[in-house]
Amino acid sequence: MIDRIKNIIIVTGSDFSPGRALYIGKALKLLGFESKVLTHQPVYQDKASMFENTDVRNGEVLKVKMPFAKALYSSIVGRLAVYIVFSLLAFIKLLKLLNNIDIVYSRGPHPFTDLLGIMLRKIRKNVKVISDITDLWPDAVEYLKLNAILKKLIISIGYRISYVICSRVDVIITHTSPLKKILQRRYNRPTYVIYGAVDLRRFRPMDKSECLQRLSRDLDNTIINEIANKCVVMYAGLLGPFQNPFLILELAKLMRSDDDILFLIVGTGPLEEDMKRKVKKLKLSNVVFLSPKPHEKMPFIYNLADLFVFTYASSKFLAMGLPKKIIEYAAIGKPILCLGPRCVASDLCLQWRAGYHIKPDKICKSVEIIRQLKDNQILRKNIGINAREMAKSLFSINSAAKIIRDIVSTV
Repeated sequence: MIDRIKNIIIVTGSDFSPGRALYIGKALKLLGFESKVLTHQPVYQDKASMFENTDVRNGEVLKVKMPFAKALYSSIVGRLAVYIVFSLLAFIKLLKLLNNIDIVYSRGPHPFTDLLGIMLRKIRKNVKVISDITDLWPDAVEYLKLNAILKKLIISIGYRISYVICSRVDVIITHTSPLKKILQRRYNRPTYVIYGAVDLRRFRPMDKSECLQRLSRDLDNTIINEIANKCVVMYAGLLGPFQNPFLILELAKLMRSDDDILFLIVGTGPLEEDMKRKVKKLKLSNVVFLSPKPHEKMPFIYNLADLFVFTYASSKFLAMGLPKKIIEYAAIGKPILCLGPRCVASDLCLQWRAGYHIKPDKICKSVEIIRQLKDNQILRKNIGINAREMAKSLFSINSAAKIIRDIVSTV
């Protein structure tokens, strides 16, 4: 079967970035497939995007235009509208490419993009559908602030729709073993695990001073001086309720007297403005916000950190996930401080001795750890080496390619 398959199109929406989809695309290329990513401009970014302009020019990334997405994304009804419009526009694109599609690789939003693949299979029967599910729907609705009756209605309908659609895909891929068990039981389809993938040649340890030079046009001189002369604790990613980023501000408040420590928050999202207001209210001079940067600059941004912090809200739903930021953190080779309940990410960091896990009610221990890492360069370096080894073993594009080869051979 694998010898017959040549063209695979990855369909993905994009909140902050279509990152996993792009890395899967690179893994497919290693296997000799023609792959394209069909997406839209990330909702929470303006000009900066996860993909590079060269990907667009070379036809490897196809974008549908949805300039209204950000305005609608703050409400569940608006988000649903974005999903529906994206699905309709994506389906039109898929129809134009119909004769050059062997597999539709659905990255979400689920089950919308899964439905596209199934509909395409009705038109061209030999098309296969692979669904890559890394967030549980409609389970996530339980954690949104909604009217209780409306919430129950959405979840009930969501379960039924998801079962009807996802039980008809050919293969399911997810990124952790706990999610695999749930999805396999829920949809009764062959299910595989790909932790994630990152380009280890680009996302690698680099000297901080070199990275500051490369970013000299992107950063204010005052910020450059602070980063150069302080221990930088970095959070990079979406600032939303599931990420619980206010824990970073709580930690910064506890360490406001440490003049040689800087908390650098790189990202945006629905909680960004609330966080900035709180920083101003608390007069936290040790917190700096940076807006998202183009993907080609992110390896330099990450290397400004001396250690990374990963925060997340308390829920069984989140504990089963493995956020993209953890994969990129590990590739950079710096210690990772997981601040939240026990989860897959914290378990991996502890297993590989790549970082620490602290529960939110023990946040004072994080202060001790950060101070220790700041003062002990050898400890910081050794933990960073472990993080890089974890990335090489679990998150390389080559590792993802090997698993995908086995998956594609079965569809």
